This record gives sequence, structure tokens and C-alpha cells, in this order.
Amino acid sequence: MEKKQVMEIIELFNIEYYNLNDGYVCLKGINGQVTTIKFNDNPITSIKNHLIQMGRDSLKMDLNYLLNITTHN
Repeated sequence: MEKKQVMEIIELFNIEYYNLNDGYVCLKGINGQVTTIKFNDNPITSIKNHLIQMGRDSLKMDLNYLLNITTHN
């Protein structure tokens, strides 16, 4: 898959990224986690795994927030 196509997908999902160069791009996750996407190494699977992890992290944060509310009341 070409770099341009990969970047279109990343931008479509509105994922923050940095360190964009010819070989890879870094995707910013929740809590400062980073996923490096290599353009020549199955980038779609890496993006999918990044999104799954972001969803898990978001759910954990929401659950922790709700548990903190209930323990203080």
C-alpha cells in the first residue's frame, strides 16, 4: 500500500500523527502511547490494532472514572 493511501486512511479516522517520513509514521494514542506504522509492512493491520487499543484504553479510563465517582459518594 502506498504512503498516500495510508495517510488518507489515518486522516479519515482523524488520528493524530507525527514523524511522517518515507518509511513510517507515528500515531498518537491515548495516555501518550505511540504506534509506529511502517508503510511497507502491512499498515492496515497496524492501524486496526492501534484503533482497537485506543478503544480499550478509552473504556478503561471511563470505567476508572465511574468507579472513582461511586467510591466517593
